[in-house]
Amino acid sequence: MQQLDRRLQTVFSMVRTGKIVADVGTDHGYLSAALLEQKKCPKVYACDINEGPLKSAVGTLSAFEPSSWRAILSDGLEQVPADAEDLVIAGMGGEVIAGILERGKRFFCPEKRWILQPQSKHEKLRTYLAQNGFLIEKEQAVTEREKIYTVMLCSYTGEKRSVGEAKAWFGEHLQNKTDPESAAYLEKRAALLIQMIDGSSRAQHLSEEDRKKLEKAQRILKEYQTLSFSL
Repeated sequence: MQQLDRRLQTVFSMVRTGKIVADVGTDHGYLSAALLEQKKCPKVYACDINEGPLKSAVGTLSAFEPSSWRAILSDGLEQVPADAEDLVIAGMGGEVIAGILERGKRFFCPEKRWILQPQSKHEKLRTYLAQNGFLIEKEQAVTEREKIYTVMLCSYTGEKRSVGEAKAWFGEHLQNKTDPESAAYLEKRAALLIQMIDGSSRAQHLSEEDRKKLEKAQRILKEYQTLSFSL
């Protein structure tokens, strides 16, 4: 039985049963294998930009019926077949994921679902999603080996909107949750702001760009601490 870490288990849980899945950045193909093994999906496309990880994925998936999977060398969504219904993009920076989405607009339609797991720059991804017609339907914080991640389930509505700085930084859905992992995620994000502010405050000279970053961090932290943004 394919064992998934808690991060990938959370991604797995957000995939819809019975849908064709594109696993973008498949790495060793563990998620794709679990989806097939537990018969959650009839077919998976295991995709990666690098030949090494894709070769590993082929080894992982070789135990399954050849018609149920396909390994694809692809830069993001470039070579992903159009019939993919649930698209997983996990284990990359938020800006990288946003770039993949921007280059894959042919998949922007209400029928598809997106499961996104950014490793960094969460605020950049949330901002991109809001400004480009995506709705984050669900977001879950998950801890794995003392690291905390966030997994987003998104759909495309076409309705573009702005998102506040604090909501982009902390996540709208995580703010009203009381589970320990969400609380730990919020604390970590607040700590990053404090670290940025402290570092800038100790600097003897700030460039105009750094000064703007400092002011932005101070604004976001103040909003968070006063709970002045409604959800």
